[in-house]
Amino acid sequence: MEKQKLQRLLTLDKCLRNEYRWMSMAELLRACNKVLESKGFAKVSERTVREDFRTIDTEYDVKILKELRGHTAYFRYEDTTYSIAQQILPEEANSTLKKAIEVLDELGNSPHVLWVKTLLRQITLEAPYAKIGNIQFQNNLDLAGLNFFNDLAGYIVNKRAIRLTYKAYGKEEQTCIMHPYLLKQYNDRWYLVGQNDGYETFSNRAIDRIVKVEEANVEYKGTGVDFEEYYEYTIGVTFEPGDPVEDIVLKVDPQRYNYIRSKPLHWTQTELHELSDDDHKYVRLKLRVNRELTALLLSYGRDVEVVSPATLREMMGLMVEDMAGLYRK
Repeated sequence: MEKQKLQRLLTLDKCLRNEYRWMSMAELLRACNKVLESKGFAKVSERTVREDFRTIDTEYDVKILKELRGHTAYFRYEDTTYSIAQQILPEEANSTLKKAIEVLDELGNSPHVLWVKTLLRQITLEAPYAKIGNIQFQNNLDLAGLNFFNDLAGYIVNKRAIRLTYKAYGKEEQTCIMHPYLLKQYNDRWYLVGQNDGYETFSNRAIDRIVKVEEANVEYKGTGVDFEEYYEYTIGVTFEPGDPVEDIVLKVDPQRYNYIRSKPLHWTQTELHELSDDDHKYVRLKLRVNRELTALLLSYGRDVEVVSPATLREMMGLMVEDMAGLYRK
């Protein structure tokens, strides 16, 4: 649908479903032209609006009531609880998403592209199995800070420094100048990765703790870092630049191993066949030790035991003892 017509129809829809006010043709025309001008479109005539009335009636099957007051006619939907946007916007969204799929098709089927195409096809209902309600994706739509997501992505793409106000849990608000480089999701939470002005190291900020963000009048400082490589041996987002990548050996319950084999803890996971037997399976990971890793290991309970390195094994043991103490009280 032509963008100007879309704006007209949505404006008329908003006006006509106002149950508290009937509007004349002149008022509807003014409302349409006000919206069109604000979006850079040319004004239209009353004839165009009357044609839009016919579109609403015939294509969307919505009855428009007409009430004469003196010599002036006023209009309103018969059912003011209904909106044609319920039909228009999905159509427009599907059209846009299909175009996105066509572009992605040109990029081949690398893992990064393939999952995006699969998701888009699920949304547009192109796949025969992708009916509403039959497939559920894990999303935390109530996560605070999602309203900043589009702006942050725009600042990254357009290479703009930002003034960021942030409130960590239990601390006062802090404001800094940041050069943003990456939005990274982990465990249903989004993180902004960048470099604070005057610092050489990277920092990350959970977007649910961002209070305010705006463009800063500071020259953007770019980075040549490949973040795929930067996080290659890290689960989550936290680590210090000097943290070593370690060989981590785990002993896994054979029943639980079937799940870990089909959904690896990390891409570096390999089975140590020389150690594995019917009673236990052994796997090796190459990772930095951080709190996201320890939380992941704890989530497997007694089914996963750290064999090495000794420092991680001791750390996990202390955590388990502290947890057990909570249940002995």
